[in-house]
Amino acid sequence: MEQQIIGPRLSDADFFQKVDVARPGLAGIPAAVARGDFATARCLFAAEARRTLQPQRFLRIEREFRGHHFMHEGETAEQAAERILRGELISCSTPFTFTGEVDWFINPTFNKYKEWTWQLSRHSEWAILAERYRATGDERFAAAFVRFFTSWVRQAGVPENAWGGDTLCWRTIEAGIRMGGDWQWALHSFYRSPHFTDDVLIDWYKSVWEHGWRLRNFHRTGNWLIMEMNGLAQVAILYPQFTDAPTWKAYAFDKLVAELDAQIYPDGFQVELSTGYHQVDINNYQWLTDVCNAYDVATPAAFRTAMEKMHAVNVLMMMPDGRLPVCCTPL
Repeated sequence: MEQQIIGPRLSDADFFQKVDVARPGLAGIPAAVARGDFATARCLFAAEARRTLQPQRFLRIEREFRGHHFMHEGETAEQAAERILRGELISCSTPFTFTGEVDWFINPTFNKYKEWTWQLSRHSEWAILAERYRATGDERFAAAFVRFFTSWVRQAGVPENAWGGDTLCWRTIEAGIRMGGDWQWALHSFYRSPHFTDDVLIDWYKSVWEHGWRLRNFHRTGNWLIMEMNGLAQVAILYPQFTDAPTWKAYAFDKLVAELDAQIYPDGFQVELSTGYHQVDINNYQWLTDVCNAYDVATPAAFRTAMEKMHAVNVLMMMPDGRLPVCCTPL
């Protein structure tokens, strides 16, 4: 069992050094920190973060969170949300019911299938709860989300120096998936809930900064890198309070442009020659493009050119019934 660190790892003093205090509303933070008044610094930051969030932009992005690996077959979002409230979570198509707080390090599979624990920390349930909260305003969903987030961020402290594939909760593929998806829908859905207090919000922003730092410094290669850089770029765009945001954005975009040559053959097929991984690349470039379009952020022209070629591959490989063949990566 890896050593568990109570998170977030960032102290208040360290966190506020990562913040651009030149932003409107944050100018009082340095003085508050200097006199050790972190309560005031937290209030100032939380107020500015809530004021500048733009759910009307973000939530116009069309994305649906559904999947057999975290939902029962035929299950609706309404049914899934109620199941999640009962503590029954699904990872790798295998359910497990938690009594009390979720143990994010558990592996209840009979064969100790490692992906079960890793993928539990993709937090697909949070996006489903967010969807139902937006539709109903039912605070049960907000309260459950805050419980899940608080338990995860306390149990899963970011590692200081771990390879991207190490740890049970901080593999960089999961970090990229969280930042490129579920977490952003949760934030923009729940941030006005009374359950999403200033203390929860500060822990959220601390953890997001830790995600950005880990993705920038410990990312891997191949299809993982596309998910990692999608996540890093979204952190940079959606969290402008971080002084690292501009350099993270430039780094992520440079990597994503370079990977178009490294990962896409001239005919448009992803180099692993798997229809599944081919969609991973398409989806992550598209999801980032959607965020950029919503926030008027320019995307490299290479994105569109490559995506047109990748989509053309799908059309050319499509079978008469409209499905793609299941192609696995060659051994």
